[in-house]
Amino acid sequence: MEENFDLSPNCNIDTSVPNKISIRLQPQVTLFTAETKVVLFLLVFFSWIIGGSFLLLGAWPVLIFLAVDIMLIYYFLKKGSSNKADWEEIDIHGGELTVRKIRNSKCLNVFNMPTYWSRVELTGKRYGRSKLIVCFRDKYSEIASFLDWKSKVKLERYLNFELHKLRAK
Repeated sequence: MEENFDLSPNCNIDTSVPNKISIRLQPQVTLFTAETKVVLFLLVFFSWIIGGSFLLLGAWPVLIFLAVDIMLIYYFLKKGSSNKADWEEIDIHGGELTVRKIRNSKCLNVFNMPTYWSRVELTGKRYGRSKLIVCFRDKYSEIASFLDWKSKVKLERYLNFELHKLRAK
């Protein structure tokens, strides 16, 4: 029985090698969106108005501290947002499931587990904070944290389907 899974465009599935499935989960856009830029622009605008009024009153150091505040806010917003150099790789091959987390093109974490005993679960609620986790005994790793609810549900169904196919062999 072959199911048709309409997965998110964030999921690139490679099945070119026999008995091996490679999935690459990558955000299509950065989280440093236009809305964040607008908020940052408004912050700069109001900070310069406040700083300019203090400058007219003779308190010129306030302007320097406001500029430093804006640069720090920009730095932490940019650092905390995801970008194209962040992705996750899921490989299912030879009875083993491997999850790799890559941040800024460097591998941060590798999580290996046997496919026979592993499972994929979606925890949480639809409109709350949901997590898609791959677990084996008491160890687990969260995957696809940037996906929306529907994409997480589809990915969970796909991974469980593939794991079930491997167990049936």
